[in-house]
Amino acid sequence: VGSEMCIRDREGRRRFLDGALCQMYPGYLAVYRRYVRTLQQKNALLRRTAAPRPYAETAALLEVLNRELAAQGELVQQRRRAYLELLGPLACGYYAELSRGAEKLEIHYAARFEPGALGALLQARQQEELRAGQSLYGPHREDLELLLDGQSARVYASQGQQRSVALSLKLAEAAAAAQITGEQPVMLLDDVLSELDARRQEFVLRRINGGQVFITCCEDARLEGLEEGKVFHIHGGALKP
Repeated sequence: VGSEMCIRDREGRRRFLDGALCQMYPGYLAVYRRYVRTLQQKNALLRRTAAPRPYAETAALLEVLNRELAAQGELVQQRRRAYLELLGPLACGYYAELSRGAEKLEIHYAARFEPGALGALLQARQQEELRAGQSLYGPHREDLELLLDGQSARVYASQGQQRSVALSLKLAEAAAAAQITGEQPVMLLDDVLSELDARRQEFVLRRINGGQVFITCCEDARLEGLEEGKVFHIHGGALKP
């Protein structure tokens, strides 16, 4: 987990959602791949509209691609929304504990279409997409909105707050995975303690018990609150207890 993970980068926020869903739901991976493949085909067609091509042929191809995009895009959004209903309260709860209630985290899915409406939207916006030369509507344009006390975390959060939000999301992802699969996931936390104060470091170390976790850091003093587990050092490329 890094401080910039899915906080400032819209694509990173979508990747966080889709990555978690692909790991937990094999069926989602198949749907997501079909959506991406169709989107690539549609964008290639839209980019070629500047070349001589009868409009009727372009319109017919777009109609076929838009039907497939609508079918798969609706499934992508539906699964994202359902996952956030589980993930959101968990992440907000973790952040409330991290900040001791000093700040409130809110998570919203910033949709670009209402459920069941993507097909009609793509048809209505076809001319706009032809002029733009790219696909403008669909789940590939949607976002995960993160707010701290009503303000965008992407814009206003400090580096420490960003790290806390990212950490809350990752802890929530692990908890959601345990609920969905019935197994504790392995967590890899790379230098996660460096930008947290002592109280928040203690919170993290208390919260990671019960599963297999690997933490890297540059100062072993940060691990003093670790209740169980082993500490290793790397010297000259060799791993030593």
